[in-house]
Amino acid sequence: MLQNYSECSRTTRSDNIHLQAKSNMGLLFDSFFMEILVVFGAILAWLYYYFTANFNYWKNKGVPYLKPVPFFGNLIEIGLHRKTQAEGFRELYRKLEGQMFGGIFQTRIPMIMFRDPDLIKHVLIKDFSHFHDRGMPHDVENDPISANLVILEGQPWKNLRLTLNPAFNSSKMRILFHLVKECAEELSRYLDSFAQKGDDVDLRDVLARYATDNISSCAFGVKSNSLKNPHSKFREMGEKIIAPGSWTNMHRLFRYTAPSLLKYFNIKSFSDEITDFFVDVVKETLDYRENNKIERKDFLNLLIQLKKKVDITENDDEEDKNAEDDLEKMNNAYNFSFEEHDEVTNKKFTKNGAVVMQNGQTPTENGQATPRKKWLDSVVFDEHMIAAQVCVFFLGGFETAATSMSFCLYELSLNQDVQRRLRDEIDHVLKEHNGNFTYNALEQMEYLDHVVAETLRMYPSLPNLIRVCTKPYTIPGTNVLIDKGTPVIIPIYAIHRDPLYYYDPDRFDPERFTDYNKEKRPAYTYLPFGEGPRICIGLRFGLMQVKMGLAILVSRFQFDICEKSQVPLIMDPKKFVMNTIGGLWLKVTPRAH
Repeated sequence: MLQNYSECSRTTRSDNIHLQAKSNMGLLFDSFFMEILVVFGAILAWLYYYFTANFNYWKNKGVPYLKPVPFFGNLIEIGLHRKTQAEGFRELYRKLEGQMFGGIFQTRIPMIMFRDPDLIKHVLIKDFSHFHDRGMPHDVENDPISANLVILEGQPWKNLRLTLNPAFNSSKMRILFHLVKECAEELSRYLDSFAQKGDDVDLRDVLARYATDNISSCAFGVKSNSLKNPHSKFREMGEKIIAPGSWTNMHRLFRYTAPSLLKYFNIKSFSDEITDFFVDVVKETLDYRENNKIERKDFLNLLIQLKKKVDITENDDEEDKNAEDDLEKMNNAYNFSFEEHDEVTNKKFTKNGAVVMQNGQTPTENGQATPRKKWLDSVVFDEHMIAAQVCVFFLGGFETAATSMSFCLYELSLNQDVQRRLRDEIDHVLKEHNGNFTYNALEQMEYLDHVVAETLRMYPSLPNLIRVCTKPYTIPGTNVLIDKGTPVIIPIYAIHRDPLYYYDPDRFDPERFTDYNKEKRPAYTYLPFGEGPRICIGLRFGLMQVKMGLAILVSRFQFDICEKSQVPLIMDPKKFVMNTIGGLWLKVTPRAH
């Protein structure tokens, strides 16, 4: 019996050892660990192939190009946040010196950089019908804020642009001027408390709050009081829009590598929190104004008038009534259309009753299309459409104004002779206007215009323009064919800092923008707002709020470098607009009379 038990024990131990040995074996190899390594290696090999398969694209087309790096393309320094987009693309621009254009890669996606001003003119104006889109994914059904003028493409964009153009003409700027001036005066009072003590001030933060108050007042008709309350909801939302985060990074990653996944995973342009905030603010304001019969002279009121099909040019100056921008001239001359959208000519692209017909017509009650009348009937505005426009107006206005003003005051602190000359001009013009800041007074300040222009040359808010080729295009003077869907990069910052166009480009010199010096430079070498039909629609408003703020501040305060100032500035590589790390500190004191 003992012998049987011993034999059974030996058999059990043998079976256990055999099972243990089998558990360490994989399906294909003796080791399960080896199988994991093989699978992992296969995945890496597939990823390597996926991200490098296109790397001969420009070589096969006979286009000069820069050798890419697997997984990153040519933007590894930008992707790893070692360099800003401005400096990263400036380096690529330099490497392509001597070429009119050159091929680069964003991860695996081939892009082409245009360096030559004449080619840039073709993209932005002459051959605009080939490059009218920005390539920003949008889904207006599930992401209503994406139905805005910056993101929309093709015929919907054209209809909306022609509808909104009159809302940003000179006549409307005169109407909005008093709101901008009120915010600038409030800024002056706020800074005075620091100036009296000779304090160092983070101008980047203060001016962002000023711009937030300005935009919320002019766009939403709401006083955000961000100067008094730096934690206001508008200020919080503004920071969330521009702040780098997981949402922003995921959107950018899929936008360039697999844009179709944005819709699949429902990754929107803005988070639900931001979208809900702006939609709710617009809805509450619209309801309040309608219920209380209130009409306020601001941008939101213009959109309400468009919603009611009121011609907002009715009270404009004759000059503005007769003015045509590049898009209107092009449309009137050629009545151009967008071929890639023809198959969806009659498709609705908004929801909740807001219908925009791709051909610039709107349906009547019986479903029949009615003729266009100055594009007024081409877009139907509901609260989501209105929210989309004021949201992008807010985004484009507060951050760009804040950075432009803070960079300008920084340069004025480094260049005291420029600051004194600017102050003298402001004093002189104010005497002619009885000491009052008026719209006309601001337009008379020629040197202020030069100072702001030079600031925007050195620190353009967006360092690059992106256009997408919407139909095959042969580069003029060559046999190179750009395929449909290819992104085209216009490196604004790099061109603005090119010594070929601007001598000693890293030096601040407003004299570059006298009429004489501007005429000596090639056209399309100064592009802070873009150019052509897709030029920034709000440039007049942006310049007005920047100039108004600077004029009041320089006339009343002295700005100097302090111990906390960065010289030179250290830019934040994580931001998509030009911005500094650690704020922008200057010493503020009352001006000496």
